[in-house]
Amino acid sequence: MIFRQLIYLLSVSFIFTLFFQLVSFIVPINLITINSGFIFGIFNNNNFAIVCLIIFSILAITYFIRQSDRKNQFFLILLISGIFSNLIDRIFRNGVIDYIKITFWPTFNLADIAITFSLIFIAMKLIIKKTAS
Repeated sequence: MIFRQLIYLLSVSFIFTLFFQLVSFIVPINLITINSGFIFGIFNNNNFAIVCLIIFSILAITYFIRQSDRKNQFFLILLISGIFSNLIDRIFRNGVIDYIKITFWPTFNLADIAITFSLIFIAMKLIIKKTAS
């Protein structure tokens, strides 16, 4: 049972990650920027530290995925997929490919949206759980 669940989680995560990576290849080259920093430029140009932090995050989230219910698993898988997609960019491109530009916000990508959306949902879930008890 655990093995089947692990295969399911990995396959769903792989599909999301593949989608995030494919989108970055479709975007016209003039819209792409390479982000060598972390959240809002923290650890700028220190790819090794960022990769280590990301790998630690993936391991921690994987632990929580196995202990959560189905509804929370979806958002944790979405979170880990976004993180993994950005990790792939960091390893093979030495920075994350960003291609969505809004005038009042730094450039970002679909993986960043998945990460942000997942973290907002998880935070809301924790706040609701805390206020209910």
